[in-house]
Amino acid sequence: MHCASLEVVLHRRRGRAALGRTCVTLDADLTLLTGFGDENNFIKPLLEEFAARRPDADQFARANRVLLLTASNNIPIDIGLGALPFEENTIERASRFNIGENRFLITCCAEDLVVHKAFANRINDWADLDRILMRQRGKLNFELIWRELRPLIELKEMPEIEDQLKKLIAKVDRIGS
Repeated sequence: MHCASLEVVLHRRRGRAALGRTCVTLDADLTLLTGFGDENNFIKPLLEEFAARRPDADQFARANRVLLLTASNNIPIDIGLGALPFEENTIERASRFNIGENRFLITCCAEDLVVHKAFANRINDWADLDRILMRQRGKLNFELIWRELRPLIELKEMPEIEDQLKKLIAKVDRIGS
């Protein structure tokens, strides 16, 4: 597997910038565009290069579409096995983010980060979303966010995600007024 052939987007680092925090992280969250059915062509070579965080990492990855690895510096890496149209669109919209000394990471846009975090629907993600919405107030394309998020919410059968995000947006708008 050649790195140049991989379509990958890093979520966490841009997230720190969107949150207004320093780009220091204790883990890396990536999406690797694998499509459906070709996952093993990516899982096997990655497991040869990185340490697995679980003994059944390959089976877990196929079942949950996330490969849990550890880098040589002991940083956890979560590699989402992307195949949905939203994940393809995220990668198409991704851009280079300068991390200094002429080094760059390919990262998702703030709107896609909002969608990823709302769809994940974890407590820490909602706290991050509050900060993202505050920091990015007046800059976010909500038409794009809803266009990408609504089909995912339907797929997950969790309409309450939309309600929760709408309430959070309204809260941020009240604070900003």
